Amino acid sequence: MMARNWRDRAPLFAVLLGFALSRAVAAARGVHFDAFPLGHFWQYLDPSLLRDRLWESLFYLHAQPPLFNLFLGSVLHLWPQSTTAAFAVCYHAVGLGLALSMFALMRQVGASDWLAAALTLLFIVSPPALFFEHYLFSEYPTMLLLCGAGVALHRFLSGGHIAFGAVAFGLMGLAIWTRSHFQLPWLLLVLASVVALCATARRRVLLAAVPGLALTLALYLKNFLVFGTLTTSSWFGMNLMSMATFALPPHAPAELVARGVVTPLFAVPPFNTVATYRGMLELPPASGVPTLDRETADSGNANFNHLAYVSVSTRYRRDAMTVIGMYPGAYLHAVAAATSLFFRPANDYEYFTGFRHSMPLWNALYSRLLCGQWTPAGPVKLNGRFNFDLSNTVPSIGWFILIGMPLLAVLGLRRLRMAHRDGDVATAATLAFILITLAYATFVGVALNIGENERYRFVLEPFLFILWAAACSRRRGAELAEDAEPTTRSRYGSGTK
Repeated sequence: MMARNWRDRAPLFAVLLGFALSRAVAAARGVHFDAFPLGHFWQYLDPSLLRDRLWESLFYLHAQPPLFNLFLGSVLHLWPQSTTAAFAVCYHAVGLGLALSMFALMRQVGASDWLAAALTLLFIVSPPALFFEHYLFSEYPTMLLLCGAGVALHRFLSGGHIAFGAVAFGLMGLAIWTRSHFQLPWLLLVLASVVALCATARRRVLLAAVPGLALTLALYLKNFLVFGTLTTSSWFGMNLMSMATFALPPHAPAELVARGVVTPLFAVPPFNTVATYRGMLELPPASGVPTLDRETADSGNANFNHLAYVSVSTRYRRDAMTVIGMYPGAYLHAVAAATSLFFRPANDYEYFTGFRHSMPLWNALYSRLLCGQWTPAGPVKLNGRFNFDLSNTVPSIGWFILIGMPLLAVLGLRRLRMAHRDGDVATAATLAFILITLAYATFVGVALNIGENERYRFVLEPFLFILWAAACSRRRGAELAEDAEPTTRSRYGSGTK
C-alpha cells in the first residue's frame, strides 16, 4: 500500500523537487530577487506614502487597482528592515502555489498525472517563470489568482460546496483588484459562459458569483464617486493615446490641433509631467492628500496618480478615439507593432537583461527551441520613445508562440465541446473560463497598449500549458466521461438525474 501511495504521489513530488532544484540553480547562477521597481515604477505609490499614509493613499489611488500596492505597503510595515528578503519569500511562495495549481488544473481537465507533472515542470523551470519570480511586479501574483480561480471553479462545478464557487469568482475579483488589464466586462463574460453551460444550476452559479461581483463593483463605485471614472485605472486614455499616435506622421498632431479637430493636449506625448499641461487645462486645486497633490514622486519621476491625470487621460481618450476614426490605417499599424511585441518570448522583457546574462545558454535555448525566436530581440525603448517598426520586430517574434496560441485555443474549444457533449460540465466551464481569459487579455494586450506587450502575454502562459495538457488528454477525458455514471459526472450537466 505504501509503495502504491508513493507511485501515486510521485508526479507531485517530481513537481516539488523540480521547483526546488531550479530555484537553487538559479540562485547559484546569480539570479536574486530584484526589488528595484519599488520606488521607481509609475504603478507604485511612493514608499513613504505606503509607510506613513497607507490607507489614505490606497483609497485615493486612481492610476492602478489598489491590491498590489496594499501588498507592498503590508510588507513595508511588517518587515521594514528586510523588505527585499520578505518580497523574495512571498514570491517564492507564489511560485510554489502557481506550480501546484497548474498541476491540479491540468489533472482536472483530464491530463494524466505524469503529463501534468511534465508540462508543469516545463513552465516552472522556464526563464520567464524564473525571472518574474525574482522581480517585483504584479504579473506573477495575477497568474496565481487566475489559476487558483480555475481550480476552484472546476471543484465547484464537479459537485463541491458552493464555497468553492465563491472562492473562484472571488479570486477573479481579486485579479481585477490587482491588474488593470482585467475589468468588469471580462468577469461578466466568464460568468455568462458558466451560466450558459450549467443549464440546471444557474441560480447556484449566480449566487457563487456574488463575492467576485461585489468586490469588483465596490471598486468601480468608489472610483466613480471619488474620481468620476468607471474603470480601475485612469490611464486608459493615455495608453490609447500611445496607440493613436504611434504611426502618425510627426507633423500630424500639430496640424490636427491647428484645425481644431483635437484639443491642444494631443500635441503633447502622453505620460508627461503635470507642469507640461499648465495652460492647456485648468489644474485641480490642492486636495490635502499627498498622493493626489505631489507632482513628482520620491524617485523624481512624475507622480501619475496626481489628480490632474484623471482629466488629462479623459481628454486623451476622446482625442485618441477621434484620430483613430480618422486614421484607422495608422492605428492598425500600431496594433501590428504591438502584436509583434506580444508574441516575443517573455524573457525578452527589457528589465531582465541582468537575469539573461546570468543564464545565457538556458535563456537562448528556451527562446529558440521552445518559442521559435530565431533572431535575438534588440532594445525596445530609447529615451522613452519607441525605436522600432515592423521590419525589426517581426524577426524577433516567437513563431512557435504565434502559431501555438491560436492552435491551442482551437484544440481547447474542441475539448470543451467534447466535455459538454459527455456531460462533463465542470471541465467544459473551466475551459470556457480559460479561453475567454485568453481571448480577452490578448485583445487588451495588442489593441489598447504598446511597449511591454510580451509582459502582458506572460500572464496567460500557464493557461497555454493547461490547454496543451487538455489537448493531449482529450481521449482520456472522453473515456472517463463514458465510464462514469451519469450522476457522478457533474451535478450540473445534462446527465444529472
